[in-house]
Amino acid sequence: MKHQVYIGLLFGFLLLFMSCASTISMLVDVEKPALVTLPVKAQNVIIVNNAVPQPMGYGIDAPSGKYPEMDSLYIKILKTASWRLAMDVFKNLDDSKFFSDVSLYKRSLREDNEWLSVVPVDEEIKRDFFENENFDMLISIDRLLFNSTFEKDKPELGKMEAILTFSIHLPGETEPIEHTITDTLKAYYAGADYNGAPSVNPVEINTEMIRQGSFMLGEKVGMFFTPNWKTVERNYYISDLPDAIATSNYIDKGNWDEAKRVWTGEFGLEKKAVKRARLANNIALASEMKGEFEVAEEWAAKAKALFQTASPTKYAKDIAYLEEYIKALQERQSDNIELDKQYGVSK
Repeated sequence: MKHQVYIGLLFGFLLLFMSCASTISMLVDVEKPALVTLPVKAQNVIIVNNAVPQPMGYGIDAPSGKYPEMDSLYIKILKTASWRLAMDVFKNLDDSKFFSDVSLYKRSLREDNEWLSVVPVDEEIKRDFFENENFDMLISIDRLLFNSTFEKDKPELGKMEAILTFSIHLPGETEPIEHTITDTLKAYYAGADYNGAPSVNPVEINTEMIRQGSFMLGEKVGMFFTPNWKTVERNYYISDLPDAIATSNYIDKGNWDEAKRVWTGEFGLEKKAVKRARLANNIALASEMKGEFEVAEEWAAKAKALFQTASPTKYAKDIAYLEEYIKALQERQSDNIELDKQYGVSK
C-alpha cells in the first residue's frame, strides 16, 4: 500500500564519461508510521490547553529589571508557552491531512495555580467534546516546564531543557494514554561586541530558547500521531555508459517493471559472481520501488551472498551496505503493518 517516491539522484554530468562499473546513489522517500498507533483511526481531533504557566524564578531566571521591554516579552513568552505549543501541535496535525478535522479549543481548562501538577481533564468536559461535539480524540497539553542553566567556561551561552507531559483521550476509554517528552536546546554566540563580551543577555537567550523549545516539542507531538516521510539513500550499479543511460531512463520515468525485467534477464545469463551480485542488488532496488519488500529482501540477501562468494575482503563495503539494506527492508515491512493499522486498512 505504501509507495516510495524517488526525489533525486546523486547522478552527475560526469556519468557521460564513464566506461567502467560504478556504484551510484539515489535518494528515496520512505513512509514512517506515527509513533503511536491508536486502537481506532480517529477522524475528528480536538486539542486543549490543560497546563498552568510556569512562574518566573522556578527553573529559569526571573527578569533583572534592567530592560523593561525585554523583560515584558520574556514574561509573555513563558506565560503563553503552552498555548504556542498547542498551536504548533494543531498546525502539524492539520497540515498532515491525516485527520478529517483538527480543532484547537481556545479556552484554558485550568484556573488553579498548581503549575507542577498534572490534573486530568474533567469527565464532563470530555463527555461534551465526544458526545455533543462529535470529536473522537482529545489531545490534552497537561504540563510544560523549562529548566535553564548558564555555566561559565562553556562554549554555549545557555542550555535549556523543555519537558512536556500530554495525554490522549478516546471515547469509551476510562484511562488516558499519557506521554512525557523532552528536548534540550543550547544557545551559542557567533560573534562578540567591541570589548569581546557577548551582546546578548540571559533574558534574551531564555526568551528565544522557550520559543524554540515550544516549537520543537510541538513538532514531536505531531510525529506521535501522524505518519511522516524520511529521506534515505539507496545504491545501485551500472556497468558501462549504455547501461548508465538505460538505468537513468528507468529511474527518471519510474519504469521499475521494465528495469526489473531487464536486470532479471541479465542475472539469468551472467556467470561471474560479482556481476550477478550487482544485478541482484539492482533487482532488489527495483522490487522495493514497486512495493515488493519481501522480494526485495530476498534479492538483497542473494546479492550479499554473491559478493561474499566473489571476495568478502574486496567487496566488504558492498556487503556492509547490503546488511544495512536488508535491515531497512525488514523495517519497512514492519512499518507497513503499523501504517495499515494507522490508515485503517484491513487485510
